[in-house]
Amino acid sequence: MVLNKSDHIKKVTEHIQTDPYEEMRKPVDTMMNKVKKSTAEPVRKMKPSLGESKWFNLMPKTNNASRIYGTIKIHKPGHPIRPIVDLRNTPNYELSKHLALIFCPLRNRSNSRLTNSYEMKNKINDIQQAKDETMVSFDITSLYTNIPVNMALEAVKKELTEDPELNHRTKLPIEQIILGIHLCLTSTIFKFRGKIN
Repeated sequence: MVLNKSDHIKKVTEHIQTDPYEEMRKPVDTMMNKVKKSTAEPVRKMKPSLGESKWFNLMPKTNNASRIYGTIKIHKPGHPIRPIVDLRNTPNYELSKHLALIFCPLRNRSNSRLTNSYEMKNKINDIQQAKDETMVSFDITSLYTNIPVNMALEAVKKELTEDPELNHRTKLPIEQIILGIHLCLTSTIFKFRGKIN
């Protein structure tokens, strides 16, 4: 689908004018310096578990805000956007990458995991329905921004606690991992067309 620039800008602008986003009134440098500082503090505490070179790599070196853009959901009525926040070159980007390596293997432990829509289609094909049953699909709008952060952190903590392979992936204590994930989930500030959200 081809979309002209003004329509794309309009769709992204409309999207970020809804909850849970809010426009920030403080100067971007002030906000991003605060994010950089709040990222540096827990990373400093991780140094004994990480070692010098990994610790240095995770320490924030920039105070850039992320940027948001949207890809069009061509299969949905009205063609809404799927918001994507690009964290590259932000204070907590390296930390988020490192933490993802630690907790992403937990996905493989779930019985209800789907990799993509093709896998879902194949699983649905194997389901035998009775004549009085109907298969339905529920659509979720903005799934990731509507997941309560504290509930997500509790779920990750539980899975990490039960993971027998965790100590092979990291020497970080679970509490430091959770603190880092919390920081990454709650300190995302992005720019769009000069405005900070």
